[in-house]
Amino acid sequence: MLLDPMWRAPAPQEYVRAMRAFLPAAKGNPVITLITMAQFLAPVPALVEAIVVGDVVRAVLLGAGVLLALAPLVVTVRANFPIYAAVVG
Repeated sequence: MLLDPMWRAPAPQEYVRAMRAFLPAAKGNPVITLITMAQFLAPVPALVEAIVVGDVVRAVLLGAGVLLALAPLVVTVRANFPIYAAVVG
């Protein structure tokens, strides 16, 4: 059990204050966009190569990996952006 007060859940006002300081710097940051897109695009060359070679199992697994890499992007766009907009105002 962690007893350090630093690990407690912040009150809503504390959370909003912290996010108002952080979100304007993070919103639209090209580095965050680049990291997210690189995560999605990194397995694509291997997927294309697996399809060309005809390795079905590898192609299916890489395709599933590419689709799963979209999950953080979808969560960010569908869930986080509206929350950020509400917090920042």
